[in-house]
Amino acid sequence: MKTVKVKVEQLRKHLEENRAKHVIEYAEAMEVYRELLVVKIKESLAKAEVGEDVSHVIDIDRPANYTSSYDNIIEMLKWTTDEEIYLDQNEFAQYVQDKWSWSVCLVQLHQCIEESKVLFKRTFC
Repeated sequence: MKTVKVKVEQLRKHLEENRAKHVIEYAEAMEVYRELLVVKIKESLAKAEVGEDVSHVIDIDRPANYTSSYDNIIEMLKWTTDEEIYLDQNEFAQYVQDKWSWSVCLVQLHQCIEESKVLFKRTFC
């Protein structure tokens, strides 16, 4: 099957749910990112205060916000006069299954954040 016909309103609601999940995941990732950033800065400051060599590069990937990817297609669906549309396999994967080209990066970032949380708790709690 190369395409599938879907109801516009059902697809729009589904995308809005996926968007809401993404907003929450992004907010959580940013919270952890900021915590880790503070830890790294404090570590660097402590080293600098005792005269150790300090790198001024902080190697933490900043979470990316992909809300606009959802917003774009949701807005298009609001403007269409069609009640049903066809999705190809790629569109279906993105809009219905929530598998975007950037999803792999987001999964890797979440794994990195979880690993960092464990390290953070072991080191500072």
